[in-house]
Amino acid sequence: YKDMNRTYLSVLILIFSLISVFTSQADSYSGTMTLDYLEGRMQVKCNGKWISTEMGEKLPVDTLFKLYKDSIAEISGNGTSITITRSGIYSLEELLNKKKKVFTSGILLAFKNLYRLFRGEGRHPSGTAMGVRGAEVEDSSDGMEWASEEDEYLSEGEDLIKSGDFAKAVSTLEEGLNLLEDPDFKQDYLYYLGYANAMLGNNAKALNLLLRVKTDESKPYFGDLILIKGQLLMSSLNFEDALKLFNLYLGKYPESSYRQIIYFLTGTCYRELSKKDRALKNFKIALKIDPSSDIGAAADKEIRTLKY
Repeated sequence: YKDMNRTYLSVLILIFSLISVFTSQADSYSGTMTLDYLEGRMQVKCNGKWISTEMGEKLPVDTLFKLYKDSIAEISGNGTSITITRSGIYSLEELLNKKKKVFTSGILLAFKNLYRLFRGEGRHPSGTAMGVRGAEVEDSSDGMEWASEEDEYLSEGEDLIKSGDFAKAVSTLEEGLNLLEDPDFKQDYLYYLGYANAMLGNNAKALNLLLRVKTDESKPYFGDLILIKGQLLMSSLNFEDALKLFNLYLGKYPESSYRQIIYFLTGTCYRELSKKDRALKNFKIALKIDPSSDIGAAADKEIRTLKY
């Protein structure tokens, strides 16, 4: 993938810029926002009653809403967005302010660097993932081998992802998934669709797809899968589930060159879960790995804040 690094970086910086708007938001919000994505069921409180809502509806910032089990929603507006993955009753304004508070410069820096890892550890060389499926059949008439239709769509989708054409990759993969007959391919389709949507900034849709992918260590994209899911969960303020994935990654790749970032994010999750001692432990590990780095400086700042 080395020849595509510049293309990837420009796209990832664009995605990062969408996240970084939280640092410039005011402490209060006004106007309305839009329910851009909803998978499952959501209700808003209106005149003391809970009323079902649908995608595309406008929501005042002071809206009180209820998200049901196994549902995902994404609400955008005011130059920002919020994804909600856990069931419960929420104040939209409080969620926005909480995300602004959580997304400090250190978190944004870690996320920016984490995106660069999404084609790193846990992946086989280019083409291997497609080649090992055994989805080819031999034509006895001329000795040639032909890939199945499922494999062709999947292979084309991965190639489009490699070239940075994420929108076309989504279209191709969705077409292939609709024609899918072999259930063995479904997990791969869901992963690459989730990946491409994440690169496009469609966080809620990406997360909905990736949550359906099993964390199978035999998959060539295992490392990327757990980090993308972890980042998206953390971005949605679901620190408990994100923490499980970050710890899973550290257990699998204890010597990863990105372990400093993961320890920093793990510390942040513990901090938001009010587990101060564990947060301090992980921030100290992150600091020790490289005190001179930007992440090291951010970890040192978190340690000082938690101590005092």
